[in-house]
Amino acid sequence: MSKRKQSEILSFFKSGNQSDASPRSKPVDPTQVKIPSPSSSSLLVNIIDDDDDDHVDAGDEQSLKKVKLDENPILTKLRELDNFKSFNTTKEFEDTFISITDYLFNNTELVVKDKCYRLAEIEYYVTSSNHNDPFSHCHPLQSTRAEWYFHQSLAKTNDNNYRGGNYKGIDFSIGSDKFKGGILIRSLLKSDRKTLVEGPSKCVDEILGHFDCNEIHEFVTQHYRGQKHFDALDTSSVCYLRPIDKPHTDSFIKSARVGLTLKQKTQQKLRVEYIFRPYRHCLRPKDMKKGKHLMTIVLYRDLMRSGEKSVIRKVEAATNSSGLQKYFTTYEEYDELAFEDVESIDASKLGDYSKDLTAQQIYELGGMLKHIF
Repeated sequence: MSKRKQSEILSFFKSGNQSDASPRSKPVDPTQVKIPSPSSSSLLVNIIDDDDDDHVDAGDEQSLKKVKLDENPILTKLRELDNFKSFNTTKEFEDTFISITDYLFNNTELVVKDKCYRLAEIEYYVTSSNHNDPFSHCHPLQSTRAEWYFHQSLAKTNDNNYRGGNYKGIDFSIGSDKFKGGILIRSLLKSDRKTLVEGPSKCVDEILGHFDCNEIHEFVTQHYRGQKHFDALDTSSVCYLRPIDKPHTDSFIKSARVGLTLKQKTQQKLRVEYIFRPYRHCLRPKDMKKGKHLMTIVLYRDLMRSGEKSVIRKVEAATNSSGLQKYFTTYEEYDELAFEDVESIDASKLGDYSKDLTAQQIYELGGMLKHIF
């Protein structure tokens, strides 16, 4: 990439007016986008256009040039988080996450060795004084920005404290000296635009597999020798994010995050407040197998609020689901028990939801928290 091109990109993102500069980069507001229907050309989910081959070969010499961090448009985009501490409403947090996701999904790719992937599913975990998400790891590495954080056990203090098995995970750090934050990578789309690597541990395994490593510790020892911080934008490293030359224009849906529970007895009210926050973003919801009900409760609520008709049918179409009528009947029945706002949350009334949530319980709890998440 030439210095002139880098300068143009930097100026474009510093302008703070993406939607005016290019319709391709318009942040997505899923509550304002129509669902696919036989009579409508508007789509909630734009499936990737097979005729639009935007993949840049990892061997392209120019694309592998190292870009200084202060010139990198990815880092420029993350500066939208610099005012995070001044946010006062849930919408401000959500809109910022949506804007960043739109950029990451449509304007970047993950390069691992000589292979390229699109980010296809991510979750946000950010904790600050004005956004006290109790489900965040709050690891010191999440105070950094644009670094890789392989999930670690806070109970261990040695160098080999990385989580293993199904507990493996990798975050793209988005924090600062004022708050801790990470974007969990849940799914990757291979360059064939058909194969989906789904699940945090599977994504880590996909990365490790390129280097014949079985464990994270083995990988970082070999490829980040002597380093405590793993730069996620360094194009001379073995694993990094980079901007693409031809952005995609795909939309995505919001969802509650996967695997969160009310098992913990500490910070119960906060856990109730944040358990269904729509901080999971899915590029290929029809193709994803995990967390379907967590997609549908958010989509249903948003479409009902926007006055859509035939909502259940549209939710089923957007997520490739069926048989949701009985679940949303339950969702609406629990409206009578719904908390009106965060202040009215009474965690003591939710004792039945202190284990892993069944599908039925997701809709019961969703109905009770419809005004909260």
